[in-house]
Amino acid sequence: MFGWTLFRYVTALAFGLGAVGYAAGWWASRHRGRWPIHRAVLWYTGLFCAGVGLVGPIAEAARTSFPAHMVGHLLLGMVAPLCLVLSAPVTLALRALPVVQARALSWALRTALVRALTHPVVAVVLNVGGLWALYTTDLYGMMHTSVWLYALVHAHVFLAGYLFTAAMVGIDPNPHRSSFALRTAALIGFLTAHSILAKWLYGHPPAGVDFADARIGAQIMYYARPPGTPRLTALTSQRSGQGGQMTDPLTGRVLVVDDEVDLAELVAEYLRKAGLDVEVRHDGTDAVAAVREYAPDVLVLDLGLPGIDGIEVCRQVRTFSDCHVLMLTARDDEVDKIVGLSVGADDYVTKPFSPRELVARVQAMLRRARTRPAPTPPPAGRAQELVIGDLVVDEAAREVRVGGESVALTRIEFDLLAALATHTQMVLSRRQLVEIVWDTRWTGDEHLTAVLLIGLIIVVVTAVLVGPNMFYHELVESGHADEALGLVHLEDAFRSVSLTALAIGGLPALYIAGLLTFYLYRTIGRSLASFSTAAGEVAAGNYDVRVTSTKLGPEFDALASSFNEMAAKLSAVDTTRRQMLADLAHEMRTPLASLKGHLEGVEDGVVALDAHTTGILHAQITRLERLARDIRQLTAAEEGMTRLQLTPQDPEHLAVQAVAAIEPDAAGKGVSITAVSTGPETAPVPLDPERMGQVLSNLLENALRHTPTGGTIILRTDHTAEAVTYTVTDTGEGISAESLPHVFERFYRANTGREAHRGGSGLGLAISKALVEAQGGTLEATSDGHGRGASFRIHLPYRRPTG
Repeated sequence: MFGWTLFRYVTALAFGLGAVGYAAGWWASRHRGRWPIHRAVLWYTGLFCAGVGLVGPIAEAARTSFPAHMVGHLLLGMVAPLCLVLSAPVTLALRALPVVQARALSWALRTALVRALTHPVVAVVLNVGGLWALYTTDLYGMMHTSVWLYALVHAHVFLAGYLFTAAMVGIDPNPHRSSFALRTAALIGFLTAHSILAKWLYGHPPAGVDFADARIGAQIMYYARPPGTPRLTALTSQRSGQGGQMTDPLTGRVLVVDDEVDLAELVAEYLRKAGLDVEVRHDGTDAVAAVREYAPDVLVLDLGLPGIDGIEVCRQVRTFSDCHVLMLTARDDEVDKIVGLSVGADDYVTKPFSPRELVARVQAMLRRARTRPAPTPPPAGRAQELVIGDLVVDEAAREVRVGGESVALTRIEFDLLAALATHTQMVLSRRQLVEIVWDTRWTGDEHLTAVLLIGLIIVVVTAVLVGPNMFYHELVESGHADEALGLVHLEDAFRSVSLTALAIGGLPALYIAGLLTFYLYRTIGRSLASFSTAAGEVAAGNYDVRVTSTKLGPEFDALASSFNEMAAKLSAVDTTRRQMLADLAHEMRTPLASLKGHLEGVEDGVVALDAHTTGILHAQITRLERLARDIRQLTAAEEGMTRLQLTPQDPEHLAVQAVAAIEPDAAGKGVSITAVSTGPETAPVPLDPERMGQVLSNLLENALRHTPTGGTIILRTDHTAEAVTYTVTDTGEGISAESLPHVFERFYRANTGREAHRGGSGLGLAISKALVEAQGGTLEATSDGHGRGASFRIHLPYRRPTG
């Protein structure tokens, strides 16, 4: 008795764990979208049916009653498996499990053992063979004497039923999806063998079962299966659109190329979570080599890369690989998108982005090449026969077949289908379809509403204004007009004559008035209209509008000049504002993408909220804070709102302080940094120590970023009685001739793919130039080329304190 009690407890515990596990998976995968409620209902219904068949009252009665045993087996071997299979537990597990476990489960589902067990023929043999072995041998009687044999037999019944149902109608990922014909044949064989076994039990009861109970149990077996047969057949016939065979995207190869290391690793982790094999590179040159070596299915490519940029990487990759290319970048200008797509990119995602959306786009790319059928080209010398999946369009015979069966179509229907099948990669407009199908150039009017409206207006005008006069004219001509109508028209004629005489008399006056009006309109009205139009354009935000000379005198010319000067200033301010906003938006995209991606990764369980992750988040927030501070300083400097505090200062002392502040960082990098001074000593000169210290720090930090280990940085101070000159010289990377004119532009970087940890906000040099110019000085950059260092020279005439 202890063994049976233990069996009940173990079974109840197993079902409890199954219920809790499904709920936990449902909860863990909630961020991936809503899980259908009916699947959860099916899962718990299946557990309930299995529990009733194993440890419920029916199971207790089954130990002494063969009919009760048969009811329990139907619940355990048919109803419960069907409910559990339709609840899609494997799909839920893949959604909820961490990436390592999910990949392990995906691998297990592809093993040879699982492939064999889920084959329809094997599933039928296990299901029906087990039943035949149970009822045609002494196994039935033996299982009631041993609790472990009882558990083994019922486990076989349940698992065989589950495997059979999964092979027939499974919606979970499966190692293979058999053809409809094979599944139908397996289903027919299963039902036939099951019916034969039920009839055999009529005359051959199992050991220990009397004839009466055997016949009742056989009837339950025989008549309980048919009600489920139509439903099972309908489910079996469904195509593999919802589940079925596991497709290649689970094992697709993806190469992620981005110079933002943290962001690239985050994207890679999400793709690995989706079951994909992922490699990561951070350099354009390495990316091209990796595509050759790794042969990825999808290339996720950033535009701004060290070495060679993403556009050139895509151009080179397209010479030897047909992998899908997904551009992942902070650039969202239309020109950049067009250039990227024109050199071979298949899709474009701008930062900040959702990692979930990126995974979905990558999976769509992987499916696209495998699921989109292409028309089969016709053999040489034969009329074209288009084959798309099960659809065959024979243009020579003007015949359409679907799945081998002919489909009757009218001439227009056939021509329309042939046009669509021929142009599978095009979106055809209505006009194009008309020209293709009817083989003529369409010249009709597509705007049916406008045509009807115009026609209605014509009808009304004709009926109300033209029609009555024409009708009366016809009455007069035919002699049917009555006297009353004649008097009415006579009065109208008199009024017409009077008006005609008045018009003739006033014609000269009207002519002269018209000439004067025309002259005034040409000389004054049109000029004022141009002013009014231009003012309206400016009010609407168009600052490029200008007015021409009015030739109405100096007053009007002065007004036009003032207006154009105002519009030019507004245009310059607006251009600066737009460029500033565009630059700022571009620079914010990368840190925002990293923040959003890592936070979403924490929500999805892809990234752990540990010290490393919080360090990344803090670094990106600091980066945004620095960007906001630098933007504020640059705006104030460019708009002349920087307040200078000129006090007597020692120029050399300012240089020594700036070098001392950055010296620890230089020492840590292995770069030598010194401050030297030339010229005779002079008395303190009026300088703003805070602004000048900021400028010198910016220049020294910029030099340190671009000077390798073992390099040298020198800050030289030259001062005379009229001016002070600071020169920052380094032995670093240098500046190319094409980049030199742009180094002081906002967010400009000579190396477009420079890593974020090397650079600041991209505003340091622009701020420095603006602060120097605010003090009446100049800032210039020189370099002999790449690898030969650079020099930045500040020339600052002395300014006297005001006030």
